[in-house]
Amino acid sequence: WSEDLVVAIAERLKARMQAEKRWKEKSEKKNPGKDRDYVRTQEVMKYLSKSRSESR
Repeated sequence: WSEDLVVAIAERLKARMQAEKRWKEKSEKKNPGKDRDYVRTQEVMKYLSKSRSESR
């Protein structure tokens, strides 16, 4: 996939997760690895940060 497409998908996922109140940058659970929303947020953030660091 092209980098532009990956960024567009990640941004769309972020917007959708925020609209559904599933965007969690901090986990409230004892074991953050089991918090699905937190783990998914971290995955999307990884793609967004990777694209930003490559564009510099």
